[in-house]
Amino acid sequence: MNADIIFLHGGFSKKLLDTLRPFPDLKQMFNGKIIAGDSAGANVLCEVFYSKMAEEVLFGFGILPVKIICHYEEKYKDVLKDIKPELETWRLPEYHYRVLYTD
Repeated sequence: MNADIIFLHGGFSKKLLDTLRPFPDLKQMFNGKIIAGDSAGANVLCEVFYSKMAEEVLFGFGILPVKIICHYEEKYKDVLKDIKPELETWRLPEYHYRVLYTD
């Protein structure tokens, strides 16, 4: 992949998962790149996420070793509590973001 920076936009998490699933080496393709994701884009980068649109817990590509709840509201506080408890949960309300630096 020739890009140095990759942005995965928001939208439908399931559709984005299905679109990217044919690329089994996705994690390797993203290695050494700056990757940004908004909403659905952030969801699919993580190990586990809660999709408000689908109202279910789904598994992403695990590029980021975290669980995420985008568009977070207090009522979703515990939806990921019992799934992969060893992972940190990022709860991101509207207009909030996190940055993760890796090697």
